[in-house]
Amino acid sequence: MAETYIHAALRIGWLLQGLESGLTAVTDGFVVDPQFVRTGATSRLPTHEEILAAINALADLCILRREGTAFHLNKQHLRDTEGFRTGVWRTIETLKPEDAEAARVSLCAATPPGIDPDLASRICRDTEELRSAILEIIASAKSELILASPFWDEETTTELEELLGKRLDAGVTVILLGRFNTPDFTLIAPILRRLGNHPRCSVLSWFNPSEKDTTIQTFHFKAAVADQGTKAYLGSANLTTSGLRSRMELGVILTGEAARQLHRVIIVALALAKSAF
Repeated sequence: MAETYIHAALRIGWLLQGLESGLTAVTDGFVVDPQFVRTGATSRLPTHEEILAAINALADLCILRREGTAFHLNKQHLRDTEGFRTGVWRTIETLKPEDAEAARVSLCAATPPGIDPDLASRICRDTEELRSAILEIIASAKSELILASPFWDEETTTELEELLGKRLDAGVTVILLGRFNTPDFTLIAPILRRLGNHPRCSVLSWFNPSEKDTTIQTFHFKAAVADQGTKAYLGSANLTTSGLRSRMELGVILTGEAARQLHRVIIVALALAKSAF
């Protein structure tokens, strides 16, 4: 009894709480169908499986009773289980990671030079400066730093060399990912070799060409992740002068679980790359 409800509360609490709130406003015997469940979902559109899980969770507490293929609301059981359900939600709140409240997502932007100052000001009011945000992530790394960008240029790589060197000398493991095995990267190869000669630095390339474009294996995301996801950047800007200084680019700065999820995904992507040298 109640195991199905508790499992659903842990997995799809965002959907279940919205459904419960909606049920307080309808009458006894009301037919709860998938469309009604979708109406109470505010964060995202639930899948068919998630809708069934939410309905079965309330049926587990006899709040919904099944009659044929339909589920009807038992208003009395909704009231009788209010204390239990409140206790479940409070317990789940206490199980959240300590840094859950600190987790946040903030927008960052790079704006091209020469645009109307008023327009630039309006963008800056709602964003962090993208280049500065990436440099701050690099400088803040204490144990591990991953930089991933399909394209790098000589100016930006030269600029980053000193900063990355300092992090390496401070004991930080640095992983650089790019499409470094193409002819475009001959100018930065000496810089990458110098960095790669450090025992804590890995320079990886992921671009597997093919005669048919549909079978090319590579990556297109741009990211910077510090300390296994303590803080991260994910966005549209390559580590190039055009990406950081002369084009309109957008990205997000992540902390908390979202940053850790990004780190886990990128670690998988790194397994598909090969040493650039």
